[in-house]
Formats: sequence, C-alpha cells, structure tokens
Amino acid sequence: MTITNGIKITSKSLPAKAIAAIRKATGLSISEIKQRAGSDVYLIERGLSDDKSLRTIIDLAEELSKLDVKVELYQGGYKRSPEFMKNVYQAHRETAQEVGLEE
Repeated sequence: MTITNGIKITSKSLPAKAIAAIRKATGLSISEIKQRAGSDVYLIERGLSDDKSLRTIIDLAEELSKLDVKVELYQGGYKRSPEFMKNVYQAHRETAQEVGLEE
C-alpha cells in the first residue's frame, strides 16, 4: 500500500475563482471539478515523497481557504491540519538539503 498526500473539497458549490484556481493547479476540467466537489474524492492525490505535489496541495488549500471553500488535507488516508502538512514539506526539504539533493 502506497502512502499518499491528498486534498478534498467538502463544499458542494464553488465560486468561479475557486474553480479557476483548481483548474490551474490540477488541470481538471470544470465538469470534473464540480463532480469531485463535495463527493469525498481527492482533487489531487500523490505519493508521499512527491514534494512538488505536496507544495501544490498546500498552496491550493491556502488559496481555496481564502475563497471560503472548505478543504480537507490527507496523508496516508488520515485527515491532517495544514500546519502538519507544512511541517512534512519542510522536513522533506531539510532532509534533501542535508543529503545534498537540494541547495
């Protein structure tokens, strides 16, 4: 079983700005976004070690929150706080720097 990070929208209706932000981050069609909204399906689900996708998930969650869209963040199937996800991201970056994969 692969451990993943993900984001779900719990709001069933979305403002146009939220749909635009989701399309930009995910590449999903408008109809797919509307179908996934409020349906307990991930908008983005990626492997635990995919730092780029984790950053995208965090940034999208922050942007949607500013638009009053309710989101939930997940890691390994468990709901996590935005602060937890930011800490995971930071820990990955620090580890990469220590082992010389990133400057």
